[in-house]
Amino acid sequence: MPRHILLPLYRASRNDKLLEMVCRVAVFHSARVTSAGFVVIPMSLALDDESAPGLDEANRLVDGVEAEGRRYGVKLEGEVFAVRDLGAAIVQASADLGADLIVMEAGLEQEEAKTQENRRVLDLVLDRAPCEVWVARM
Repeated sequence: MPRHILLPLYRASRNDKLLEMVCRVAVFHSARVTSAGFVVIPMSLALDDESAPGLDEANRLVDGVEAEGRRYGVKLEGEVFAVRDLGAAIVQASADLGADLIVMEAGLEQEEAKTQENRRVLDLVLDRAPCEVWVARM
């Protein structure tokens, strides 16, 4: 029974079906939810560079997810992480936040290059996560 769910957000658009599912599970189990926006920062920029591309968009995405969570009666905590390696960052965030469930979208319905990167991220998270992982293909 999950007590703390991590919902990684790492693409420009959010999946409302996935968010609804997470909120329903959270309500049913009285679980906390952290929506974590991950922005992969190029090596040419410092991780703490506040002007890095994607950070503003990630903050807006997390804010929007928090607002949508309130519609379902769930208080989502939101955080944005600037990272180098997405898969490793999701695993680390789940450990640091004490999450006992990660719910993430497969993201396999994109162009080939992006699909391969998504598979690499999924494989890493499934292999190394310190908690349960639910992968949704929506």
